[in-house]
Amino acid sequence: MKKHLLVALVGVALAASAFADIQDPPGNDYGPTRKLGRGIGNFLYASSELPVTVCKINKEEGNAAAASYGIVRGLGRSTARHFTGLFEIFTFPFGTTAIGQYCRAISRIFTPVTQNSRLS
Repeated sequence: MKKHLLVALVGVALAASAFADIQDPPGNDYGPTRKLGRGIGNFLYASSELPVTVCKINKEEGNAAAASYGIVRGLGRSTARHFTGLFEIFTFPFGTTAIGQYCRAISRIFTPVTQNSRLS
């Protein structure tokens, strides 16, 4: 009797997890909650870009490079991650595709026309 009850409980647990998977489909992985989490992560851990970049440049190019432009590059990357994080935190309810389409439209407006580019 206890074996049957255990098998039934395991079956119910498997069925409940399958129902939960249906409620959160894999296509929802890039939704607003992911964007919010990415924004919070970028904002909180942006300051780690400075030592990481300095150490990376120190390893690849030496001490002088790390002490000079390694610091500047790290500050730039840290600032970019801070602003990207803030942007994603403030715009998480709107999704990524609408903002991406807006940015592409703006970049098309300000792209210089050359001889090889076609007007569309």
